[in-house]
Amino acid sequence: MYLQPILTVLATLPVLSLANTSPASPVPCKEIRLRKEWRSLTVDQRKKYIKSVQCMLTKAPKSKAHFPIVTNRYEDFVALHANASAGGRDLRQSTGGFAGALGGFGGSMNTGIHGTGTFLPWHRYVVWQYESVLQDECGWDMGQPYWDWYLDTPAAGGSWLKSPLFDPESGFGGNGAKLKAGESGLKGFGAGFGTGGGCVVDGPFKDMKLHIGPGAVMKMGSERCLTRSFNIEAGEAAGSKEVVKDALASKDFQTLRMAVEMPNITFTGGKIERHGGGFHNVGHGGVGGEMGDPFTSINDPIFFLHHTGIDRVWQMWQDQDLQKRISDTGTGLTLKTPIWMGLEAPDRPVGDVMDIINRDGKGFLCYKYETGSEEYFDKPAASGKPAGPVTSTTSAMSTSSTTSTTIQAKSMTTARPPKAMGKGKGAVGPATSRN
Repeated sequence: MYLQPILTVLATLPVLSLANTSPASPVPCKEIRLRKEWRSLTVDQRKKYIKSVQCMLTKAPKSKAHFPIVTNRYEDFVALHANASAGGRDLRQSTGGFAGALGGFGGSMNTGIHGTGTFLPWHRYVVWQYESVLQDECGWDMGQPYWDWYLDTPAAGGSWLKSPLFDPESGFGGNGAKLKAGESGLKGFGAGFGTGGGCVVDGPFKDMKLHIGPGAVMKMGSERCLTRSFNIEAGEAAGSKEVVKDALASKDFQTLRMAVEMPNITFTGGKIERHGGGFHNVGHGGVGGEMGDPFTSINDPIFFLHHTGIDRVWQMWQDQDLQKRISDTGTGLTLKTPIWMGLEAPDRPVGDVMDIINRDGKGFLCYKYETGSEEYFDKPAASGKPAGPVTSTTSAMSTSSTTSTTIQAKSMTTARPPKAMGKGKGAVGPATSRN
């Protein structure tokens, strides 16, 4: 799955049942958060987003009674992801790790939130929740930015190393320090892959301290730095237009999920020649270091831009046959399958996150993407007219406004169900039909 080794979990713990409150009667989406690609933000907006993330690193956590090692609001999400990756449900911390972690990753990774049908809906929900916390608690007034990997490939005239995402002033900083011979990468998952492996050397998160991991370890005294280990060939291959087009051509949800998660790589002379899928995993491996850890990759704030980009691909795929695909859940998953959000938000059924603008009022999401699949497909020429880009329903909804308005998008907790959307942060107007 991920291109990095997986640590063995150290302990098995009893499950604690948590009674999540039932949501109030849902209402249709009224004001839509607009999610933009990172480089579509102004430099000032990028810096503001970074400050909002840094704000989360200074705010008191909400799960400390449950996970004593958690030190800030951001790490609430790290504990959530690590626990969910282990297949756990509200499992308390001990000095060893999470209960049942091998139930999720015991060789096949066939439970938890990776390698299963819950992968896309769970991450869609957690990104929404994170976006809500940034807005409600840390002053962010736009939608969650996404990373369009294709723009950082040579075919698009871009470069992984020159990506604005890794800018030290208005981005997330760059690579980790090069590990010396014999130096262990187990301060994160730095060794074995990529060009760095050590602590991030520049940018706003170079002094960030991690307390959860590596792997599913929740052990006091495990403080370490944020690591990265760029594998540029893997990253650029994962972001190619062909990879995304392959995913968008999937006939059903199960095929799409496999295209997103399962790598199909051809090596020639030790180099990647062709990557036929799995841009989720190779995207993680392209950044490397902590991003390559299947439990705690979320420690790196780039995680959320990467997964918002993945959610965008899912939405582009849904848009191609919306009526059918907002109910297509694949094998082993139904619209009633619960999405577990631990201590962060109420559990919701998969059906509640299938439509990102909640047309029927049964869900709670309310966002869209600035652009759709037009960069991946050309419209066939007709009547002597030159070919042009296909306008996706996602991008067709976009408004030409550079000013950010606000949305009343309250973060959901187990004590407070989702509230109705009103005018508020990152909103761009009423939800109109895309059918």
